[in-house]
Amino acid sequence: MLEGHVCWILGPDGRTPVAVDLARGAAWMNAHGPVRVALDAGPSWEVSTVFLARFVPEGVRPDPFETRLRRRGAPNRTEPGATWEEAEGNHLAAVAALARPDPLPRPQ
Repeated sequence: MLEGHVCWILGPDGRTPVAVDLARGAAWMNAHGPVRVALDAGPSWEVSTVFLARFVPEGVRPDPFETRLRRRGAPNRTEPGATWEEAEGNHLAAVAALARPDPLPRPQ
């Protein structure tokens, strides 16, 4: 099963992605599942940022963080992130953009 693969999980500090063998990765995933970095919502939008453990071929470094933007009436958008800090930055930028009032009036 997945020979030549590793699993990326969060290391001992709970923020830094590290590569581990498949058995340890599977055990970590069962114990932790997705790890929430941040969640914010307004009346018509939501921004959720999580860490998702990933199985990948050895030598591949994934973007294990995902910031998902949901806005009523618009398609969802997802921003990948490689580090906790990048994920937090993506999250804050998305919240700032979605929380802004529309620059133009909506048609009646």
